[in-house]
Amino acid sequence: MSAPLLRMAGIGKAFSGVTVLDDVDFELRAGETHALLGGNGAGKSTLMKILQGVYTLDRGTVEIDGEPVELGSPQASRRHGIAMIFQEFSLVPTLTVAQNIYLSREAKTRGGLLDDRELERRAGRLLGELGVDIDPRVEIGRLSTASMQLVEIAKALSQDARILIMDEPTASLAHSEVDALFQIIDRLKQRGITIVYITHRLEEVIAVADRVTVLRDGGVVGTQKTSDLDMQGLIELIVGRSVERAMEHSERPVDRTGVPLLELRGVSTASGLHDVDIQLHAGEILGLAGLMGSGRSELARAVFGIDAVQRGEILLRGNPVRIR
Repeated sequence: MSAPLLRMAGIGKAFSGVTVLDDVDFELRAGETHALLGGNGAGKSTLMKILQGVYTLDRGTVEIDGEPVELGSPQASRRHGIAMIFQEFSLVPTLTVAQNIYLSREAKTRGGLLDDRELERRAGRLLGELGVDIDPRVEIGRLSTASMQLVEIAKALSQDARILIMDEPTASLAHSEVDALFQIIDRLKQRGITIVYITHRLEEVIAVADRVTVLRDGGVVGTQKTSDLDMQGLIELIVGRSVERAMEHSERPVDRTGVPLLELRGVSTASGLHDVDIQLHAGEILGLAGLMGSGRSELARAVFGIDAVQRGEILLRGNPVRIR
C-alpha cells in the first residue's frame, strides 16, 4: 500500500477550555473519495478548518507526502494544494466564469492590461477537461446552482489543488445534478485528485466514497472501506448504537388535539409562496425541507413579517394576526 498523501496525527483543538478535537488521526490517499461523517458538533468542521489553515492546531502534526507542513493560514494551505468548496459559493455574480476562476490571478497583456481572451481560453480548456459545458464568457449570476458549483471546482483546480474538500455539495442540487456531480468526482479521481466528502446524506456516501471516517464527540470512531459497510452499519458508527435503539428514542410525544400554536392558511406572497398551509403545535419540531428556490426562506420571511402576505392568513393560537 502506498504512503498516504496526507496524514494528520494526534490532532487536538480546544476553544475557551472546551475540547473540540481530541487526539484525532486522519489520513487521505491520492485519488480517493474519503467521506468525513459525524453528527453536529462531532468536530468535522474544526478538523477541516485546521486542514484549510483557518484554525491553528493546539497539538499534533500534519504531513503531506511524508513531509511535515505548517498550515497556519489559508494561503499556506492553498500552496500545499488544499482547497475547500463551501455551501455558500465564493463567486462574484457580476463577473464572468473565466474572471471568477482566475480572480486575483488574471492573465495580462504585454502592456499590463487584463487579457480576457486568454482568461477565457484557459477557463474553456479547464472546463473541457472536466467535461463541463459552460461558456466561460457568461456571467456567474446567470448560472444555475449546479453550474456555479462546477465553476468552484474549476477554480480550485486552476490553483493546482490536490486535495478538494466538499462541504455538503449536494444540499441544493436536484437528483439529476447530483448524478452529474458524481461523474465529475470520478474524473477528478482519475486525475489523482483526492476528495474529502462531507455530507449528512448517507446514501451518497455508499454511492461515491471509497473510505469513511466517522467522528463523534471530537474523537475518531473509526475508518473503514465503504465496501465493508451497509447503511445500518454506517448509522451505528455515527450514532453509537443500533438503528433499533436509535429509533426508540426518536419519538417525541406532542399533543396535536388542541388549537395549533401557529397556522398558515393559503398564504401567498410576491416572493414566491402559493397557497401554503402549515400547522405547528406547541412543543413540536417541524422540519421544513426543499431545494434552493423552493420557498423555505420565503416562508420564514413571511412568518417573520419581512415579506408581505398578499393572500391567506396567519394565525397565532387560533387568532388571525397581521405581522408587519
